[in-house]
Amino acid sequence: MSSLDTFAALTTQLVASSITGINTTTDIAYPNDSFDPAGKAQWLACYYQPATSEMLGKSAVSSNDDRGFFQVSIFTKRDPGGSIAGSLAIVDDIKSNFVYNTVLTYNNQQVEILDSVPQQAREVDGWFQQDITINYLTFSQRG
Repeated sequence: MSSLDTFAALTTQLVASSITGINTTTDIAYPNDSFDPAGKAQWLACYYQPATSEMLGKSAVSSNDDRGFFQVSIFTKRDPGGSIAGSLAIVDDIKSNFVYNTVLTYNNQQVEILDSVPQQAREVDGWFQQDITINYLTFSQRG
């Protein structure tokens, strides 16, 4: 597995998605990158987390089953009226682009989407934050 290619496959899919109210070239914060949300009504942050690697054979040419998650955090300006419609529309758009059994490919690295699960929303520093955890599976060659 190439962690770089797996991350690239996931972020390429996110950028190619049509997401309500999000400009995918300017409204996404990436790990270890400067991003200033000032003046934005909504934006996304993405996080890549490899989790497990299991051997599928004992030889040097066998494969590994690699799993992890890609989290997309949705930030929308806090609405004093209490509406979460904007955040939920973005949740729906992201989920529709990362559905079960979707296979993403980047530099021949295939990444299979296992599920996309929204997490409980909360208020963070004047923003309403809703996270979506996208669990993935990929295989890597050893040696």
